[in-house]
Amino acid sequence: MTRVPVRASMALVAGLLAACGGGTPVVDPSASDAPDDPVSAALAGRGADDVVVLHEYTGGFMMAGFQFMALPTLAVYADGTVLAAGPGPEPLVFDQLEDADLRELVADLIEADIEAYPDRVEPTGMIGIADAPDTTITVDLGDGAHSVTAYALGFETAPGQHPYPMGLVNIDRRLQELATEVASVGDAYAAERARVTAFADEFSEPGPAWPQDVVPVPDGAAAATPQSPATVDVEGADEVAALGGAFGEFRQATWTLDGANLTVVWRPLLPHE
Repeated sequence: MTRVPVRASMALVAGLLAACGGGTPVVDPSASDAPDDPVSAALAGRGADDVVVLHEYTGGFMMAGFQFMALPTLAVYADGTVLAAGPGPEPLVFDQLEDADLRELVADLIEADIEAYPDRVEPTGMIGIADAPDTTITVDLGDGAHSVTAYALGFETAPGQHPYPMGLVNIDRRLQELATEVASVGDAYAAERARVTAFADEFSEPGPAWPQDVVPVPDGAAAATPQSPATVDVEGADEVAALGGAFGEFRQATWTLDGANLTVVWRPLLPHE
């Protein structure tokens, strides 16, 4: 976006008026202390647990239980904290946006106007991709969360061809680029809370016994199904770290409990969850 020349010209006008003495000072409406500044209004009174934007993939062709361990591609919070799906064994990595970068992102989200779209946007024409995931973008600019979902958004069917409105395509691309950048330079995120999910596994070979000294057992786990899984939350950074060690890098295991063979997965919980 090219807002800098506008800001620079307004600052120049303000400076010339001040140098001449007299007259009412010119207020730059994009400045952070301007009362009608929409970016400041979107961030006012909000902090580390308040989501600004989430970018997620859901559905599509996936292994059993993946929906219980899936994490957002990107999560940005009002204090500038950014979480992204990590490369390799790290479930999440984090980085911290500079204030100017956070404000620029919020300005882009305001311009994208997610609230103007229906909950689900249908493509114009065919998308020649089978079993792709839905992309969901959720934006909260201080007035509540607004989400839009689109099938295979970001998966071009042909170079330069976009079956969705360009405003939606552009903000999706912007968020994907930020997620890629954070994943490449961010540090491992040490979650303080996590969720364990278990359900019956009728197809795998029986696994070892559930390591109950490290991984707590959800109530009803032995009778759980993929349609009605059993879950339990784990609290504490040390406990979550031990949990990760029990599973290894894939965050999924096959364990036996009370004669039942179970698929067990875990994922870190994000600050807003």
